Amino acid sequence: MFNFQYVKIKKLLFVFIILLMLTGIRMIWIAYQMGPDQPTAHQGVLDLRNYELSENQTLILGGEWDFFPEVLWVPQSEELSQDRRMLVQVPKKENEDVPYPFGTYRLKILLPPDIERVYGIRVQSSEMVSKLFINGRQIVDTGQATHQGQVLPYTALFSADQEDIDIVLQVSNFQSLSTVGIEKSIKFGFADSVINEQKFDEALQVIVAVVLVLHGFGTVYIYFFFKSKKDVSYFTAVLFCMTLATLVEDSKVLLQWLPLNYEWFMRLIKLSYLGVAFFLLQFVKEFLSVDKKDKVVKGTAIFYGVYALVVLIMPLQSNMLVLIFLSFLVLYIVIFVSLLVFSPGFHEKGEVPWLVFSSLCMLSSATWGLIKTYVWPTLPYYPFDIILSFFGVAAFWFKCFFMTTTRVEELVTELKKADKAKDDFLANSSHELRNPLNAIINIAQTVLDSDKASLGQENKKNLELLITVSRRMSFMLNDLLDVTRLKENGMRIQPKSVKVQAVTVGVIDMLKFLMEGKPIQMVSDISDSFPPVWADKDRLVQILFNLLHNAVKYTNEGTIVVQARMENEMAVIHVKDSGIGIDEEMQKKVFDPYERGDLNSLDIGGGLGLGLSICQQLVALHGGTIAVHSVPHQGSDFYFTLPFAENSIEEQVKEEGISELCLADERKDDRVSSSNIQPITGEKARILAVDDDPINLKVLSSVLSSRQYEVMTAMSGKEALSLLDQLEYDLVITDVMMPNMSGYELTENIRKRYSILELPILLLTARSQPEDVATGFAAGANDYVMKPLNALELKARTQALIDFKLAIGDRLRMEAALLQAQIQPHFLFNALNTIASLSTIDTSRMVSLLEHFGQYLRASFDLKNLQKFVPLENELQLLRSYLYIEKERFGDRLQIHWEVDQQLKVEIPPLSIQPLVENAVKHGVLQRARGGTVRIKIVDYVAYTEISIKDDGVGMSEKRVEQVLGRQNDLARGIGLFNTNRRLQQLYGEGLQIRSVVNEGTEVCFTIPRK
Repeated sequence: MFNFQYVKIKKLLFVFIILLMLTGIRMIWIAYQMGPDQPTAHQGVLDLRNYELSENQTLILGGEWDFFPEVLWVPQSEELSQDRRMLVQVPKKENEDVPYPFGTYRLKILLPPDIERVYGIRVQSSEMVSKLFINGRQIVDTGQATHQGQVLPYTALFSADQEDIDIVLQVSNFQSLSTVGIEKSIKFGFADSVINEQKFDEALQVIVAVVLVLHGFGTVYIYFFFKSKKDVSYFTAVLFCMTLATLVEDSKVLLQWLPLNYEWFMRLIKLSYLGVAFFLLQFVKEFLSVDKKDKVVKGTAIFYGVYALVVLIMPLQSNMLVLIFLSFLVLYIVIFVSLLVFSPGFHEKGEVPWLVFSSLCMLSSATWGLIKTYVWPTLPYYPFDIILSFFGVAAFWFKCFFMTTTRVEELVTELKKADKAKDDFLANSSHELRNPLNAIINIAQTVLDSDKASLGQENKKNLELLITVSRRMSFMLNDLLDVTRLKENGMRIQPKSVKVQAVTVGVIDMLKFLMEGKPIQMVSDISDSFPPVWADKDRLVQILFNLLHNAVKYTNEGTIVVQARMENEMAVIHVKDSGIGIDEEMQKKVFDPYERGDLNSLDIGGGLGLGLSICQQLVALHGGTIAVHSVPHQGSDFYFTLPFAENSIEEQVKEEGISELCLADERKDDRVSSSNIQPITGEKARILAVDDDPINLKVLSSVLSSRQYEVMTAMSGKEALSLLDQLEYDLVITDVMMPNMSGYELTENIRKRYSILELPILLLTARSQPEDVATGFAAGANDYVMKPLNALELKARTQALIDFKLAIGDRLRMEAALLQAQIQPHFLFNALNTIASLSTIDTSRMVSLLEHFGQYLRASFDLKNLQKFVPLENELQLLRSYLYIEKERFGDRLQIHWEVDQQLKVEIPPLSIQPLVENAVKHGVLQRARGGTVRIKIVDYVAYTEISIKDDGVGMSEKRVEQVLGRQNDLARGIGLFNTNRRLQQLYGEGLQIRSVVNEGTEVCFTIPRK
């Protein structure tokens, strides 16, 4: 009870504050327009001798005027008799002192001395015909006293060259039952002030009319384009009538464009206000939809209808009817506001207060209109109540629109969630049902195959039916899973060149079990010369399977044929049947999910209606379209398009297949037993853990921290890539779901620098769906671990991948050492022949050559070559021995230029320089008859050491460079470069840089980063 009273008081307080605010604004406007206290006339005289009239001010000529009833006096005639003189109040609506149809008003204005100006006088009353005389001179004549005159207000300008102004105003009113009392104020002032005030008032009315018209356009748009209810049309009518009423009141702007006589002018005013009240009533009725108010609404509507007839039929009406009409208008607005304010949803609906505000503005405008008409006729025109009222209505509609839009968005979100929940439920149910369903099929098939002799005919049929139904159900489950994946855009195709003929025959064989018991023949009518298409073979099988399955399902007898043709450089594949056909209405929605044809003609249930929808989406993934042409009771023709496979693409596919086989064989040969492999140097294996959650990083560090591992952490993919530039790592463990750069993207970026053999990657994922796992492996991951992490599993997979990486690294080093140790026989023979020849020519050179030859052999078989790094001096010692031997052999044909800092201390991978120099000697300078020069340059920079081997030999083409680094040549040549390049990439992320020009020479360089 207390809460109800509190809410009630709160509502009343809201109404009181709004009304107080509206009244306060109006009073400020009145004070501004009317100015300070103005003098009034007494005994027919207005004394302005001691009053300073400002340039922007107008005076109301109010007070006591002389009035001579039933006399139309002209100043040039004899003076009026004072016996007939009356003093009347001007302005005044109902003046009992002037119950006459015509008469003469007179006012004398006393001006300050020595002021000669142009003055203006504005007469706003338009119900009477009048003549205006100033100082005996006629200024305005609006018509004859006994005839109809104009109904427009008018402004007269005149100059005064004397100290008083004599105003004589003849008035008459034979058009209505009212008297000739002056109802509206007469304004006086300097000419500019009077004219500016007139223009200002007219501009205000036009502005209000424009605002109303703009609102009207908006409501008309809403009504016609959004098919709104009747309340919008009623409100549009309210706006139209209110615009009309605004333009015919006060300054009567409309009459300047549309001249009307007095009678029709009065009818227009009353009908416009009548329309406002009537259509506002209908709007309230439609908006509130309260049945118990219908009698009141109908009664009021009848009253308005009768009043409209009175206005149209009778020449002029009494003011009493106008008063009753306006009273009903105000009363109904009050009722409307009360219903809104005290309605239960006032504080529950955010849009209702705007409508209450609008209603209160209309209430204020109507109330002050009554006050101006019957109590205070000198009030200035006030436009803001009407403007605020309709702005409130606009705010109400906008609020309704935005609330509706928000609600629709919420409903859409809820529907999407419900749809997603439904899809997840179907997918989960499908997963759960597949295993028991497969068990049913397998057990039934086993019983049917093993006990066929002992089973009766009826039991055999039942088992066959059980297997058939189970297989149908299996198809339904597969369709549900496919629909879910397609909705989530989780289905990816892997197109390649596919022979449609072979796929079609295979699908027909798969569907033979469905035709048992039906006189149906399935035929493939595709020419053997039909070119292959560019499609995912598995998805093409699924498309044809669904279409043929659908054809079998809706065909009781006849033929099903698969045909193919070429059209617009696309393959068009048809699946035609002689079944029950599809009507035109069903053809429009046959590819929609869960749409099924006529099930009455089917012996077994028609499925879920997903097969054709899946076909449409799968065809779209291939860039094609699918359609149907069907005639009921004659059959259907489903046809879809696929792109053709180009010859170049087909050849590329074959080459890629051969390449993949070679790569697989190569990897197979590279496998090395890696049980308990540890770094030869005894260093810890370095792991890079990447996760945006510091807690997860802490867990990983805790689990993997031991004497075997050194764990480095990064909280983003960008940071991880930066760390990979600084240090060498043996394993990367990364979370899949990370902001900005996902684990998949990080894996792809790492694979641009390191192969799957050189740096293993272990993914941490919360999902084990096949598509998620496949995505990880496609990005280049070596393995994955499910969250939440199991410490034993994580350690086992980590150790396995590190062992794998170390084994690959050891193999590369062993390969380099083995290549170096396998000294070619012709090199030995040539060296020995050189030694033998020197024994007879120069024994000292022979001894020196023997020493270098021995050093070369010792360095080639040194176990240090199996280490990860060796001092630069060791590599240079081997290189000097090799070059000394070759120099003795070839003499001046081989020139060596050294640019090496002897004080440089740096460690490099073993056998990383000598193979490059040997390649420059054998395949570079010695290929020329004149020989050439090999330049060995080692420069130490701040961040790295650069090693460069340059020769001026025969050079290589770009294609040859790619073959050398890609190991696409024979093993006898270039394997040293290939091995060195792979080891450098594994260690530093960057391999050899080769710049070569045919017949000009080759430069091979690489960098060793500073530790």
